[in-house]
Amino acid sequence: MEFSGFTFILTTDCNFRCGYCYQKRSGSYLSIGDAKETIDFFFPFLAQDCTVNFYGGEPLLAYEQIRDLVAYIEAKNKQEGKTIRYSITTNGSLIDREVLRFFDRKKFSVLFSFDGTAQNLAREPESFVVLLHTLRQCREFSGIDLATNSVFTPETIGCLSDSVSLLLDEGITAIQLSYSSHSPWDEAALSGLEQELVSVRKTVKDFYRSTGTVPVSNFVKPRHKGLFRCSAGEDRMALSPEGYLWGCCFFYDLARRGSYPCETSEYCFGSLRSFMRNPEEAYSMGMGAYRNLRMDYFFTKKRFCQICEHLDGCVVCPAEAAYASSIVGMIPEGLCRVREIICRERRRFWEDEREA
Repeated sequence: MEFSGFTFILTTDCNFRCGYCYQKRSGSYLSIGDAKETIDFFFPFLAQDCTVNFYGGEPLLAYEQIRDLVAYIEAKNKQEGKTIRYSITTNGSLIDREVLRFFDRKKFSVLFSFDGTAQNLAREPESFVVLLHTLRQCREFSGIDLATNSVFTPETIGCLSDSVSLLLDEGITAIQLSYSSHSPWDEAALSGLEQELVSVRKTVKDFYRSTGTVPVSNFVKPRHKGLFRCSAGEDRMALSPEGYLWGCCFFYDLARRGSYPCETSEYCFGSLRSFMRNPEEAYSMGMGAYRNLRMDYFFTKKRFCQICEHLDGCVVCPAEAAYASSIVGMIPEGLCRVREIICRERRRFWEDEREA
């Protein structure tokens, strides 16, 4: 076992109630004792260059725990000398100057959930102005590696290109565009998505030709050629607030949507303490469910992904797809069409650049 990433799911609580959110909310919080015990056990299994992620819910509801865990990790790492980076996914609403100074000192990567001009439509009302101000404050700190994630639904897809332009105008050059996986993408919404992405492609092209960088991750060339394969469990692990281990935080989110105890899911490696008693056996058994999470094994109701012309460039998180289909590996038709449009526009972007 060697992990390049470990995620602490600090809480299932959140101070936002976003309309498209797939997470099941509750008041669970990870105990600092369980978190430190996890660090003690897994530290030898962390790669020499690795990332510790903080996730929720809204992880900044547990800000003091984050500070304690970072201090504990750094004290433990004094002799080991590993390169440990920190990252957090946050809605930004609890970020203040103290938090920003901490992120800056510890060189955090911050994925800021901000939906651009759609912010007030599907998320917390009247949050646009406040979070735009916070986003500007984040940019004042050079130690923070800032990126944004914007989620669009069929109802807000018309805000897509304007949102990208807004973020670029604000100096954000690491933009991730996401699309609600459990919303019904009808023909009108898909047509709107295509029109918006054509406009985004032109904006990204102008930016790329003037700077040499691609600011929207969805247009970046895939790092590796070939089929996408989910590496959950292989190179990453996550600890839930209840003290259970998962190959990825998204499978924990998926299991919590069911009517049965989520720790009975085949994607759960068991409790931290049971794992520690016999790690090799627990890990081998848990990985059985994760080994076949690859695009050519996925499917929709109409066809298998292995016969799709977009197979090589398509990336679908199996847990994300299952939020809507309830079957890991089964991609809803609407999400499949969304991915086709994304793949097509990315291919056109690079074809244009080759011809330029």
